[in-house]
Amino acid sequence: MNESENIVLKPRYLKFAQGIINGDDQYVAYKNAGFKCKNNSVARKLASRLMTKEDIRNYIAIHSAKVQAEAEEKDIITVLETLQELVRLGTADPSNIFDERGNIKNIKDIDENTRKAIASVEVDEIKVAGVTVGQTKKVKFWNKNEALNTIAKHLGMLIDRKDITSTIIIKELNALKPAQLKQLAESVN
Repeated sequence: MNESENIVLKPRYLKFAQGIINGDDQYVAYKNAGFKCKNNSVARKLASRLMTKEDIRNYIAIHSAKVQAEAEEKDIITVLETLQELVRLGTADPSNIFDERGNIKNIKDIDENTRKAIASVEVDEIKVAGVTVGQTKKVKFWNKNEALNTIAKHLGMLIDRKDITSTIIIKELNALKPAQLKQLAESVN
């Protein structure tokens, strides 16, 4: 363990440093740490002075880096998990829900990737004279095109473009006087 990671602070200093790490400004961290003073102006000055203490600055630097790394790791996992789900939706093969005779498999017998791509399952019983004689099963998948489109946008394969030149040209044309419009039309021909 690095010696600087083993910094021991007094309880109020520690609470102040943790407040800074959690995003509080110096004044708020100072007040929340339990420090008392005559007025807010003095509290701001004393909070600023605490930030000049080397052990507090080192503690904040080390622990801020750890908090940042943990947050980035969570964000990366979230992005990866989201992309994995989108890939499942975009690559799901509907034929995987059928057995060799063409009947819909029991949901537990469908592979996990295909199951996760299913949006809903409806089963309606067919009755004749109050007796069930069959079933109608409907399986709906999540929108494959939307999933693939989202992946493509994430990968930078698609770029949203907006055509604003036509609006600008129309505004400029509307501002022209009739003689100017006639001259423009003649120059085009």
